[in-house]
Amino acid sequence: MSVAIMAGGFDPYLQVFTIVGPDGQTRIPVSMPVLNWYYLNNVRLAISYSAQACVAGIMILVVLFMTERSKLTRPSMLLNLVGLGCCLINRLLLTLYFTGPFANIYSVFASDFSAVPRSQYANSIAATTVGTILLIVVESALMYQAWTLLRTWPKLPKYIVGIVSLALVLVVLGFRFTSMVYQNLAVLHRRLPLGTVWILKTTVILSSVSIFWFCALFNLRLVTHLVKNRGVLPSRSTLNPMEILVIVNGLLMTIPGEFLSKQYLVPLLWKEANSYSKYHSRVRWNPMV
Repeated sequence: MSVAIMAGGFDPYLQVFTIVGPDGQTRIPVSMPVLNWYYLNNVRLAISYSAQACVAGIMILVVLFMTERSKLTRPSMLLNLVGLGCCLINRLLLTLYFTGPFANIYSVFASDFSAVPRSQYANSIAATTVGTILLIVVESALMYQAWTLLRTWPKLPKYIVGIVSLALVLVVLGFRFTSMVYQNLAVLHRRLPLGTVWILKTTVILSSVSIFWFCALFNLRLVTHLVKNRGVLPSRSTLNPMEILVIVNGLLMTIPGEFLSKQYLVPLLWKEANSYSKYHSRVRWNPMV
């Protein structure tokens, strides 16, 4: 039946809906592929962020109840707890955004946010701000663990790598702070200031470079040991605390590195339907995405 209909020149899955603008006269065409993409994308993001919030909450409880009180005051542990708390708050706010008035289909496609309450603007600004604090905590934790690792290195390489790492972290945080300011302005004025898109893109790229850098740094010592000993790791009984730190950090840092790689490779391997480009060419920039 569907084949016969499509052969006759009509595809029901490509129908176009018309939304009337706030002036009562402007007609805004929205195709079904665009609508499906937008709706399903919001559902996926809401599920992802809510799951991340749940995981962060569970990890906070695990750390608090499974760690000795004397160890909770260590700098690394405090950074981990603060980071988990920021992640929990940020993900909850993002979940509220993608299920709230800002994500309303009419508001987005008609660019009419007059019905969005002021409290939603506050939630969006808080999500962006807390996200920046989260990045500060993550970069601080990575720098702290990297310096702990570098203490065992020779003096010259230690200070060179330490200075490069610190400079990279400061540049990342500087761009992130600037990006936060422009994103918050975009939330208030419902449009991104002209000439600032490059700042947002550069912030994402630099954040990725930072993760890749620390991933390589933590794995360098582990790879060096494997090459020197022909792929043989020490037995568990002979591992010292520094070797455990190197192995654990090296293995754990491969996870964010792998996810970041997929973030950049997926758009190259899979092209969205024309609906994506049409959607972004008509709808205003979304300040939370």
